[in-house]
Amino acid sequence: GGYTMVSDTTDVAIAPPQGNWPGRVIFCNSRGGTLDEAVPLLVYLGGPRGFDPDRRWEIPFRSGYEASAADLNTDGLVELVAVNAGSVSEDNPYLGVSIFWGYGTGFDTSRRTVLPEKGVGTSNVADLDRDGYLDLVLGTYYWTKPETLIIYYGSSAGFDDSHRVTLQVNQASPSSTLGWIGPPTIADFNGDEWLDLVATCSHTNDVWIFWGSPKGFDSGRSTRLRTPGPYASETADLNRDGYLDLIIGTYNQYRGGHHDTGAVIFWGGEKGFRSWDAQWLPGFWVAGLTVADFDDDGFLDLFCSHYHGELTREFLPSYLYWGGPDGFATRRRTVLIGDSVHDAVAGDFDHDGRLDLALSCHTTDVDHRIFSRVFFNDGHRFVNPRIVSLPTLGTHGCGARTWVTSTIVDGNRFMNPRCFIGRRPERRDDSATRPRYQEQRS
Repeated sequence: GGYTMVSDTTDVAIAPPQGNWPGRVIFCNSRGGTLDEAVPLLVYLGGPRGFDPDRRWEIPFRSGYEASAADLNTDGLVELVAVNAGSVSEDNPYLGVSIFWGYGTGFDTSRRTVLPEKGVGTSNVADLDRDGYLDLVLGTYYWTKPETLIIYYGSSAGFDDSHRVTLQVNQASPSSTLGWIGPPTIADFNGDEWLDLVATCSHTNDVWIFWGSPKGFDSGRSTRLRTPGPYASETADLNRDGYLDLIIGTYNQYRGGHHDTGAVIFWGGEKGFRSWDAQWLPGFWVAGLTVADFDDDGFLDLFCSHYHGELTREFLPSYLYWGGPDGFATRRRTVLIGDSVHDAVAGDFDHDGRLDLALSCHTTDVDHRIFSRVFFNDGHRFVNPRIVSLPTLGTHGCGARTWVTSTIVDGNRFMNPRCFIGRRPERRDDSATRPRYQEQRS
C-alpha cells in the first residue's frame, strides 16, 4: 500500500528480481525531485557581511513548505516550527508539524515534537489566550475541505491534541471549494487587547477576520472582506493614524486566469475595515508582503514578492513601493529582480544601520534547485545594491519556509513581522502633519 512521490515522470522501467535484489521500479522524472521529497531545511547563519553559502545548517526533512520560529518553552532558546505539507506518503512519521527544540547554539534534531496533521501549509505563533504560553496557528493547504484554521494552545506540558481546536474559515460554500489558507496574520485590530486572526481563502475571494475574546474564537464572530484570489496578508499602521491597516497580496482572477491582480490595502479606522475604503497597487501574484522603513524617512515602505507572471515565473520584477506623506503611488517604486519570489524579509544583515532585503526564490527553468537573493541596502533606495546569492531548494511560503527568512533568529531573540502583539498605540492629534492617503484610495 501507499505511494511514492514523483515529479512529472516521462517514463517508467521495471526491473525484475535478480539474485538477492527484489523487483524494482525506476521513474524518469523530467522536473527534478527526490524520493518522497526528501529535501533538507536550510538555515543560513549570519556574519559580519551577511550570509555565505558555506555557512549554513542542513536539517533533514521532507516536503518542507513553511516555518516559524519562537522560544516556545521560555528557556531562552529559539525553537523552529517546520511544516510538512503532506504531499509525501501518509505513513511518514513526521507528517504534519515538527518542532525542533533549541539546544545550545542550535537545534536538537534528535529531540523533535511532531503534531500529526494532513494538509497543513502555513503557520504563525502568538499567545492568543494571554496565559503566558505561546500558541500555534496553522492554516490548511489546498486539498482539505473546508479550509480550516487549527490552533494548538500552549501549556506547561507543551502541545498536544487535548489543547487543539479548529476554526472553519470558508463559511460561504464549504462543500464546493478547493483552495488554501495563506499564512495567518495575528494582531489586535479593534484595540480590545485580544489578538485577532486573519485568514485568506483564495478560491472564494474571501478575507476573514476572526475576533479574539476571553472565550477564544468563533466562526460566527467574524468579518468578511472581498478581493480577488487573496493569499498573503500583513498588517501595519501605514498612515500613522493609530489604526492598523490590512494589506492583502492576491493570487489571480479565477475567471480569466490572470495573475496581475496586485495588492490591496484595506485602511483601518474607528469602524474597522470596509471594502470600499481601500487602495490597489499593481503586482503579479503577490505571494509575500514585507513592511519596513527601508529609506529611513519616517514612512513605512511595502515590498511585494512576485511569484508568478502571466506566462513565466523566471526573472520577474518584484516591486518595492516607497511610502511618503501622500501615501503610496503606483510608479514610486524600485524594481528588484528574482526568480519566482515567494516571500522576503527585512533585516540589517551586515550591521551597517540600513535595512536589507532577503528574497526567497522558488524555481527557474522548471527546476527547484535555485539561488535565493539577499539585496544589501545601498542607502539610495536599492539603486545599486550588493547582491549575495544563496543556493536553496524550491523555497515556498510567506515567511520562514524551507529556509529561515521571515523569522530572523539572532541569538535568543526572534522577530516575526506577521504578528502584532500588544496594545494598539494611543491615538495622537497630529492631523496637521499626518499623511493624507485619501487621494490615493480607490
